[in-house]
Amino acid sequence: MANPQKGEIDLEFAGKNYTCRLTIDSILRIEDELDCSIIELALDISNVKGRLKHLAAVLYYGLRNGGNDVSRKDVNKIIEESGIVITSTNVANLLSFALSDPKERSVGKPQKT
Repeated sequence: MANPQKGEIDLEFAGKNYTCRLTIDSILRIEDELDCSIIELALDISNVKGRLKHLAAVLYYGLRNGGNDVSRKDVNKIIEESGIVITSTNVANLLSFALSDPKERSVGKPQKT
């Protein structure tokens, strides 16, 4: 179960709950890997302009930092089983949560597939 005070959020993909977390280090890695700012990335995803590789990168780091032992291949399978719409929504929620004021965080309900 996610602990919002630690920056964790629970998300559901293909009927399975995962705890996800983006740390400053993971955000820096995402920005380096995708060569864009995290704010730009969040805006693109919320405006349905995010690329699949962007979703996969954010999800990979979010899952890993949430304590899930997943590979890039595992993340691709999660996306395939959940669908792009659910994945986009969950990644947008993860980014929004990570970028929110820590004092105002609360645990949201997992997205259903």
